Amino acid sequence: MSPKIDENHLDQCQLELLPMPHLTDIFADCKYLYLDKLLEPADNQLAMRVLEATDGGPVPTAILDAQPLEPVKEILAQARTIEHCSGCRIFDITWRSYVGYSVLNESFALPEPETSICTGRLFVEYKSSTYLEYLKRASWACADYPGPYRHWAALCLNHIVDVASVDEPTVAVSVAGAPPLATSACRPNEADSALRVFGAMESMRPRSGRFWFYRKTAPGRFMPFA
Repeated sequence: MSPKIDENHLDQCQLELLPMPHLTDIFADCKYLYLDKLLEPADNQLAMRVLEATDGGPVPTAILDAQPLEPVKEILAQARTIEHCSGCRIFDITWRSYVGYSVLNESFALPEPETSICTGRLFVEYKSSTYLEYLKRASWACADYPGPYRHWAALCLNHIVDVASVDEPTVAVSVAGAPPLATSACRPNEADSALRVFGAMESMRPRSGRFWFYRKTAPGRFMPFA
């Protein structure tokens, strides 16, 4: 159902239906991600928390002093740490079912071939990938049952997490160091159309102390709950 608009207030704000970004765009401006936890809240459900990280301070003296190779120590002395700190975002990602998932040590992970079809950078959705090809050989899951499934990957520092599911994940975003507000989550496949009031929502980045839950509003459209 289309929202009702009070024509008397059209001169005070601009209203427009806008295409919302792809789910992976929520992570688009993250420089780095760390995997914080991965668990099954119930049988064959999956919950994952990843942390936004950014450039931090100098490498601690204790680490420099413990490095026996002088050339390496000199390089580390010029480097900076990568840290999850206050103001960085926390992403809680949940799939209500899955076909399969795996975790790789980032040191041993190979990049996807150029033939893979994907969207995103650090949180990626694949329509074709080596992991999907592996599942075709390792399982009997198919388009008939449980249905067409896709591959999501969280490309974190130290870990690569691959998840295949017929369900779009639900993503809740909070900010480290900010008091949470009570709110409720919504599945990504719920709702109708997105109505945006300019000036009420400046950017995709959550404001301090707020949780944003993303829901799908139409094919390829997402909007946050403020």
